[in-house]
Amino acid sequence: MDMNKKLTFLVIVTLIALAILIGLLLFWNFYPYKTTTTAPQPYPIVYPENKVVMQGNYISYEFAYENFTSVLPKVERQFVDGIIFNAAGSHAPTLTEPGKGTARVQVKIPETLPPGNYYIRVIVLHQMNPIRLIKSEYRTENFEVIARDSETASR
Repeated sequence: MDMNKKLTFLVIVTLIALAILIGLLLFWNFYPYKTTTTAPQPYPIVYPENKVVMQGNYISYEFAYENFTSVLPKVERQFVDGIIFNAAGSHAPTLTEPGKGTARVQVKIPETLPPGNYYIRVIVLHQMNPIRLIKSEYRTENFEVIARDSETASR
């Protein structure tokens, strides 16, 4: 009888732990998290004003935001023009505290980016818990990238 009580206790504890785990997983997966909202869409290019930038130079865009979480997002930027070219070395404020504000982001145009008309796709990933990743996508206005040697050719 003593062994039977231990086995019954072990089964009950296991079922309770399993129910708690399932409840936690359901909560993590379906809770309506609020992350960050931004406006306007598409983000306006503020520098250069004529929206023409040379390879290797910087471009800046601006947006207003309201941040609802202190979870640090991962931000990816891509230049899009039929091809997708990942951006590196962009400088952006880190939105770690809830609140409202305006952000200006500066992105370097890679030397190897072919001339053409582009926009920047901004992908924001919030890992809210071990199983929930919230992905948001934004974009900038279109702009033109010109070749670096076109500066010397126009002189």
